[in-house]
Amino acid sequence: MMATSNQPYNTESTNAICVRVPYVNDKKQNKHRNINAHYSGGSGTAIIDAVSGAEMPHRVGSSYEDAYFKIVHTGNRLNATQQGQAVTLFYNTPREYEEHLNESLPENVITAWNTKQMQNNLIAEEHTYVDQFVVVK
Repeated sequence: MMATSNQPYNTESTNAICVRVPYVNDKKQNKHRNINAHYSGGSGTAIIDAVSGAEMPHRVGSSYEDAYFKIVHTGNRLNATQQGQAVTLFYNTPREYEEHLNESLPENVITAWNTKQMQNNLIAEEHTYVDQFVVVK
């Protein structure tokens, strides 16, 4: 669940940060709100969904990492213990990232990611197809 208050987020989770993101309110005023984001650890640890904090079935550094849209966040955070530290956030898609942190990505970044996903799916389908046959000697 996302925190959207203007109060600092006090998390019990060790992999959560509070990010201060801009938005425009109903009166067309520029404001900021606090958003919870969950980050993943180093190589070999479980990938953590940035929005929900759920542990995903894949590991950081594995070939499955490419199935996620990954960013390294170094920006505006309220957690004093994480100030100045880069954290890696994993999203299911670039659009999910944009919605979560109220950011806009260049269209070429989204297109490149989608193209990479299509190529990865073709490779996965090719391996699945080949693996369906049993060679009898």
